[in-house]
Amino acid sequence: MRRIVLLSAALVGFAAHAAHAVVTGSIFGPGSESFPIAVVPPKDLGGDPGGALGARFAKALTRDLDLSGYFKLIDPKTFVENPETSGITAGEIDFVGWAAIGAQALVKGGITAAGNGITLEVRLFDVPGRQDVPQASKRFSGGRDDVGRMAHRTADAILEFLTAERGPFDSKLALVSTRSGRLKDVYTWTFDQDDPVRATDERSLVIAPRWRPDARTLVFASYREHVPHLFQVDVGTRQVTRLVPGPGVVLDGAWSPDGTHLLITREEGGNSDIYLLDRGGQVVQRLTDHWAIDVSPAWAPDGRRFAFCSARTGSPQIYVMNVDGSGVVRVSHTGSYNTSP
Repeated sequence: MRRIVLLSAALVGFAAHAAHAVVTGSIFGPGSESFPIAVVPPKDLGGDPGGALGARFAKALTRDLDLSGYFKLIDPKTFVENPETSGITAGEIDFVGWAAIGAQALVKGGITAAGNGITLEVRLFDVPGRQDVPQASKRFSGGRDDVGRMAHRTADAILEFLTAERGPFDSKLALVSTRSGRLKDVYTWTFDQDDPVRATDERSLVIAPRWRPDARTLVFASYREHVPHLFQVDVGTRQVTRLVPGPGVVLDGAWSPDGTHLLITREEGGNSDIYLLDRGGQVVQRLTDHWAIDVSPAWAPDGRRFAFCSARTGSPQIYVMNVDGSGVVRVSHTGSYNTSP
């Protein structure tokens, strides 16, 4: 996440309509001064008499916020209100009591359950300003098994409000691991899981897994044929197919934001260049043609440009190029070895 200069600036929305609110402190990144926040389990509004769903939500949200490194979680033993009897709107909350135990932000809400379905409303409150923060408040509907994801999406919304960048908690990660043996395979992991789930059974060296935008498949390079070729795996069925035909060595690949094209690094004659392919793996255009290595293409969010690593100036540096092969610009100028855009 980007550097936040002043916490008071990040919380400008908190006090926009409350001139008497005083917020002090600075956040420069995870591990610096933490922001005190209290997470109260959502109140049972019907269908969750034991509070199990609310407790599960609060536990997941607390874990996410703590893991971010930006927050100091207030100890529930010190809470000044009973989650099941206190109100969940600004007019019903004891802001003076919450301020007395050091909370500057407060998360409260209500949950309704019927059968397997639930409705959850979560609100973030500015304690000094004695008001709610609509930008970071959410309403969800789903199944009982969706409680964890609702917590992750709430954590992402709180982080986005405070840092101007979306949090990572509602994400599914792809990674390479040797946990199944000496050789590497692709695994997926979410913040709900204790351990990653194996997606491939290559029994070989595997590198560079990347998601397709629809999150149904992963593209990766495998050395199953002793040199790297590009494959994709359907994460639901675990079916693996060769993505780029032909005998050439393909080091990595990246899907365009709309999923219609693929950037790959292909090596021929000992030199690597970047190619644009259609969804079926056919070459649309060779984008680089240089004696130096050009590798690691990464799309811009608008799908019109991409970044890549090149040694064309004598050492690896980061460049940006239009997807039609024009407008090459070097963007890294600090350090003599810059890779992995």
